[in-house]
Amino acid sequence: EMLDWVEGQRAGIDARIYASLLRYCGSAKVVAEGRRLHEHITKSGREADTFLGNLLVEMYGKLGLLLDARAAFDKIRRRNAFSLSIMIVAYTSNGQGKEGVELFRRMQREGVKLDATAFVSVLGTCASFSALTEGKIIHASIVASGLQSEIRVGTSLISMYGRCGSAEDARNVFDTMALRDVVSWNAMITGYAHNGHLEKAFRFFLHMQQEDVEPNRITFANILAACTNLEALTKGKLIHACIVVKGFESDVVVENFLISMYGRCGSLED
Repeated sequence: EMLDWVEGQRAGIDARIYASLLRYCGSAKVVAEGRRLHEHITKSGREADTFLGNLLVEMYGKLGLLLDARAAFDKIRRRNAFSLSIMIVAYTSNGQGKEGVELFRRMQREGVKLDATAFVSVLGTCASFSALTEGKIIHASIVASGLQSEIRVGTSLISMYGRCGSAEDARNVFDTMALRDVVSWNAMITGYAHNGHLEKAFRFFLHMQQEDVEPNRITFANILAACTNLEALTKGKLIHACIVVKGFESDVVVENFLISMYGRCGSLED
């Protein structure tokens, strides 16, 4: 009904209304309505507007229509770092990470000013298909841009290196971070766990608490996921005891990971 109203309007429509509808179409996965809305925006002459163009890219990305997303991206008259970020996210979420990295490089060559959000997006893309070489090149760009001190950038670097099988590089980034939060610690624990380093993950789990960083449900989920066999059962039980002390035993996510951990460790009676 709202689209019918939009299509019946001759006067200009507030961009905020378009924005709400574009977000709805993407979240609700309604392709036909999204295309109708896009057509109306085009007729209004605002397709190249940065704000609405970005939202069109985001909508098509959520709908899995990458060709449409890229066409909308290319039509934006003044693309910014956020435009690049959402196009990269669209590629990554639809299994086309290599295209996302290539687009990032193209934007770099064209002199687009890249912010922390853009770097975080492309690091996530590198992690999605274990592109270690590309990740290291982007790491060098981050250092050159002076953004390596931002917590979310550093944490994304840790996650990328961990997912790409280079726990040592992840630890180097962690150790050079002036500021860290629980997400940074979680990323390091996940990196160790992902690469089969249970002992290091467990020591890190203990170390974060010694540094007065309180574990959260993600911390417990990550460290429990690292307990994969009978030899890890003792550590799993110690983690379980910590979960009880910290008050997370009734958390549904943590509870499910506990059940999975005991199953993998061959202790179903627990």
